Amino acid sequence: MRRTILQFMSVAPFILAAGSDKFVTRTVYSTDELEQLSISRDRVQLNDKYRSGIFIWRTGNFSDRIKRDSNSLLYVRSALKGSREGAWVREGLVATPEMLANGKRLIDHTALLQELFELAGEGVTLRLDGAYHISAMVAVANRSKFVVEGRGSITVKGGTPVAYGFGMLYFSQCTGFKLMGLTLDAARDTRQAAEVHAHSVTFQSCHEFSCIGLRVRNAVCDGIFLYSAEPAKFDTHCSDFLLKDCSVDGSYRQGCSIIEARNGVIDGGHYSGTQGTAPGAGIDLESDAGAPDGAISDITLKNVDFAQNDGFGVLVATVASPRNIKVLNCSFRSNRLGAISFGAESGFITGSKITGFLSTAFRGAIDFPAAKRQMSAIRIRVVDTEFADVASAHSEAPLIYVHENAYAPVEVDTLVCKHSSVAIARLGREGSALRRAYITAHPSICNHAIALAGNETEFTDNTIVGSEGAVLVVVGQRTLITRNQFREIRHTDWEGAIRVIAPSAIIEKNYLQGNGEVALRLEAISKSIRENEFDGFSTAVVRSFLK
Repeated sequence: MRRTILQFMSVAPFILAAGSDKFVTRTVYSTDELEQLSISRDRVQLNDKYRSGIFIWRTGNFSDRIKRDSNSLLYVRSALKGSREGAWVREGLVATPEMLANGKRLIDHTALLQELFELAGEGVTLRLDGAYHISAMVAVANRSKFVVEGRGSITVKGGTPVAYGFGMLYFSQCTGFKLMGLTLDAARDTRQAAEVHAHSVTFQSCHEFSCIGLRVRNAVCDGIFLYSAEPAKFDTHCSDFLLKDCSVDGSYRQGCSIIEARNGVIDGGHYSGTQGTAPGAGIDLESDAGAPDGAISDITLKNVDFAQNDGFGVLVATVASPRNIKVLNCSFRSNRLGAISFGAESGFITGSKITGFLSTAFRGAIDFPAAKRQMSAIRIRVVDTEFADVASAHSEAPLIYVHENAYAPVEVDTLVCKHSSVAIARLGREGSALRRAYITAHPSICNHAIALAGNETEFTDNTIVGSEGAVLVVVGQRTLITRNQFREIRHTDWEGAIRVIAPSAIIEKNYLQGNGEVALRLEAISKSIRENEFDGFSTAVVRSFLK
């Protein structure tokens, strides 16, 4: 007669823990029962419909954590007399709202989530996979090394006031934590949006944190907000943070506001559809008046999409002299005021793809505004920029605008725009440059497409095809214009395809081909004019200052 293997085994009182190669040696059915267990190295299985899990005895001082965890989700004390210091600790330290609710059905989860967030601490994961509704802010302060994650959503209940204390998630003076995956909806369509501290996610004086894959919808003020309550103290500014693949849509004031922060990266995701009140940006880097210089510094935006915001896609205000701001490989689609307003004293922009430059534009698609003072002669570089589908109703809105009082000169290198119907560039800041641009013009392009308004500006190695009238107007002194090609220039009159008004220009090795009256008009004495080639114009060079 065959015998089964079990006949040769003694049945031991343990089971294998799921996902583990270690054995559970005891099973209990309530935390009260767990409190009464003698202290051992056993792995204890708690079998409870909503709070099942494995607990292990750990020595140490857990009194503060046990006090915060009044429902014994993660930490269970021992009720035995003479027990040494320690607690039964849930393996993985994962807590959920459902564990707290213990089967109760709620229509308002504010208190439940606040109680859950009180558990935040070293090694703890708060997992939210359900649909939750709140009527006030949920906050956590002075905690570190925790995770808030999940596939769930948090929605503000309709009619909730819009005022301080009625935002969504608020992290204050927390360090080394992660916020991942959640969807947050502030239900703007059922509330009265306003410019108040009722942001969807607020980080106050937080450090070494990351926000990954967060979806923020319908903020009643800002979607994400980073700041310090003590801006004069640099060590209170948010620092060393990552916002990765977050999406923010339909905010009232800004998709994201960075007020005081340093050493941060915003990588991927999109910030779109901001509409309601100024500034209306996708991301706004802007300190409050009175903040110390450099209150925003060393911030990188890369691989981010900005679309259909009422303001700029990216706004870097000149307040408090932001430093070392980088915009890398970002895309901009139909932002009403323009793609980028760059008021930083240093940094660079590279790989921008800009589609749709509207008649509502403030000024330049990439705009360098006036600063309170000129800081540097070191150029801010704008490299590898592509424009498509650009149109504008007024000539004061070129693709690149550099104000004469911008913080620093700007060097634009490798700009491509096909079928442009707008002005190309106005370089007002002394020492600025436009190099290696390739522009093909739509027949309706405005006159004076490029203006060198600042002294000692450069225009080199560019190709302009199909423009009309006076393509290049030179107002600044001591400019350098060399190795450019102007082809198929149309309807040039007495102003010339190139009109030089200021003295001491160097104009060398350029090729001008088109039709019309004058190729090059000089209204002041130039430093050097040589090796230029002209084709198709009635007159090659007119020196009107000789009259």
